[in-house]
Amino acid sequence: MPTVRSVIAKVRGRTVFVWDETKDRKLSVIRENLESVVNDVLQEIKRRGGVKANRVNDAGPLIEHQLRNSLKDPDRPASGRFPDIPVDPKLTHEVPVDLEVKTILEGNESQAGRTFYLHPPLDYITRDSYILIVTVMVRRYKNDRFIPIGARIIDGSLVEVRFIKEYNAGNKAMTSRPALSEWSL
Repeated sequence: MPTVRSVIAKVRGRTVFVWDETKDRKLSVIRENLESVVNDVLQEIKRRGGVKANRVNDAGPLIEHQLRNSLKDPDRPASGRFPDIPVDPKLTHEVPVDLEVKTILEGNESQAGRTFYLHPPLDYITRDSYILIVTVMVRRYKNDRFIPIGARIIDGSLVEVRFIKEYNAGNKAMTSRPALSEWSL
């Protein structure tokens, strides 16, 4: 099955680097920086009672927006597509890191439905980089509140995607891969 890395290489001729902290110790410092920022943002969302939305699909962009405001490189626009957030180089020691945020409703971890998709022709992918995916687990409260209860950061390069009219991967692909980090809130 093709991976995010192989699809981007074939379609755009760009390299998606494999995240390997054993080969580059700087990556663990970068991950810890990202964990800290993501955790602070999610704790604040939780403290405020979550986000108000009718569906988890509507809650996800609200959470992503708050993370984007704290992580985005001020000199690069967010693409609005996978991966959406070019991370501020101050947080990554100038290492190119692009981030995607996905929200999964508690209890739906094993669903195989589409979680994200790459939009051909992928012309918005303009640099070689690491791609990390932050998966935010949320719990629904009172029908219209979604509160973060945990998060994972995974290496997006090796996520397998199904090849159909769009490239996509489901919740299972986000939650079954080894996490670079994972925590509860």
